Parts: sequence; structure tokens; C-alpha cells
Amino acid sequence: MTNVAELPAEPKSKKAASTSHLKVVPETRELRDRIREAAREFARPLDRSTPITKPEAQRMTEEFLKSMGLGEQYLGFALVALMNEF
Repeated sequence: MTNVAELPAEPKSKKAASTSHLKVVPETRELRDRIREAAREFARPLDRSTPITKPEAQRMTEEFLKSMGLGEQYLGFALVALMNEF
């Protein structure tokens, strides 16, 4: 029988930079609803005939957050809201 202590250690893989600081869900329902509504308005004029690349979506979301006066910690939430409207 093999003990856990006797098993060879798995090599540590190179991890991507942490993005947890970009995945904050807005604390209040009011702020979440305000972001969703603003995303609806922001996405209204977008051309839906061509897909959006990941870098374009991130750039657009950063612009969106800046226009709302919000920090990048809401990037994940706002990205989902915008892409849902797209």
C-alpha cells in the first residue's frame, strides 16, 4: 500500500495571471440592474451581422465601464451583460 507522502509530487504548471479581481459581481441589485440596462442601450447600435472577437469584446466592455464611471473589477459581469444584449 502506498502512502500519500510516498507519491511523487506533481510538477506545478504555469498558471495564467489571476483574473479574480475582474470577476466581482456588483454588490447591490440596483447596480446590477443599472449595468444591465446600460448594456442594453450600449449594445443597441452594434452591428450584429459580424461576430465580435474576444479582444474586441474586452475593449468594448472596458469602454462601456469607463462611460459608466465604473472600475474594471466589474469587467466579467459587464462583459456577460453586453454579450447577452449582442
